[in-house]
Amino acid sequence: MRPRAVRARVRLRKVSAHPRESIYVRVLVEIPGADLSAEESSADVIGALDVVAGKIERRLRKRKTDRLAKRVDGPRARRRQEVTVRPRTDRPCPVFSYPRQSVL
Repeated sequence: MRPRAVRARVRLRKVSAHPRESIYVRVLVEIPGADLSAEESSADVIGALDVVAGKIERRLRKRKTDRLAKRVDGPRARRRQEVTVRPRTDRPCPVFSYPRQSVL
C-alpha cells in the first residue's frame, strides 16, 4: 500500500539570539483524516529534526495499529459473534431430559 501523505510542512524558526534552545522546528503532516504535528526546540537543527521525525514515525505507527485493530474487530467481526449460537445453561435441554421420578 502506498503512503498517502498529501503534504508535509516543515517550519524552522530562530527563537532568540541566545545560543541555547535557539532553533524551533515544527512539522505538520497532512494526511487523510486527522493531521499529525510535532515540534521540538534545540540548539542543533539536525538533532531537532531527528527528534521530530521520530515523533511523527511513532504517531504514524500508532495510527496504523489502531486502524488495523478496528479492521480486525470491526462490524464484520461483530456479525460473526452474533451468529454464533451458544447453548443455554440455565435450562436443561428438552431432548436429553429424563422424566422426573417422584420421591416418597
